[in-house]
Amino acid sequence: MNILGLVLQLVVFGLLGSIDVRRKEQNNATMWEELPIVFNKGVLVVVITGISFIFSFAGLGYSYLQSNISGSASIPPDENNEMANSQQSSTSTDPYYTEESTSNKTSEIDTVETTETAEENSSNAEENEISLGIIPYEDLDTSDSIQGKTQYLGCSIEDNGQEINFIPEMSATIQNLNLYISGEGNEDYFEDFLDGASEVSLQTGGKPINILDGNGDIIISAEDGEVTYSI
Repeated sequence: MNILGLVLQLVVFGLLGSIDVRRKEQNNATMWEELPIVFNKGVLVVVITGISFIFSFAGLGYSYLQSNISGSASIPPDENNEMANSQQSSTSTDPYYTEESTSNKTSEIDTVETTETAEENSSNAEENEISLGIIPYEDLDTSDSIQGKTQYLGCSIEDNGQEINFIPEMSATIQNLNLYISGEGNEDYFEDFLDGASEVSLQTGGKPINILDGNGDIIISAEDGEVTYSI
């Protein structure tokens, strides 16, 4: 399309150029007769041309900025992993454990394991109560791992209680997904969505994750860390 557009411009402006030369030679015309007389003023033509360039470059810059924003979100580390690492570090450096007898160590380990199991069950129970509701793209909290990944993918969140849908919001996201669906897109870009759905599905307390396209159709589904459907 770009090549055809360039060829069309060369042909059209080439023909118009020869017409302008003939008008200049025969009638000493300096501007197309079809245009209002005000366009004979050189200053106006320069101003309109300048404004056209400004709008053209502004549009290109905005599109470029949108495409970069969709991939600029940083995903913070999982707070649960930080807590587990902190507990493990404090346990390994506590002199109390190094001074206990073997039997006391075994009892203490059993107690720690029981405590950790209870904490894990409590954590799982809390995860099962996840209900995000509807969160627009501009209101996503990147300090939350799920919302941070959603923003990274250029989507908003819709949690209906049974499943969580990622809805593309950025024009660059919708365009790239549509290109992939049509068979012309970047496979690595689509892999980011597959990995994102699989990763987030581990943090939803059992709720499946669906990623939609620009038309509201499901193109990826994941549950418990596994992609169950991909277009």
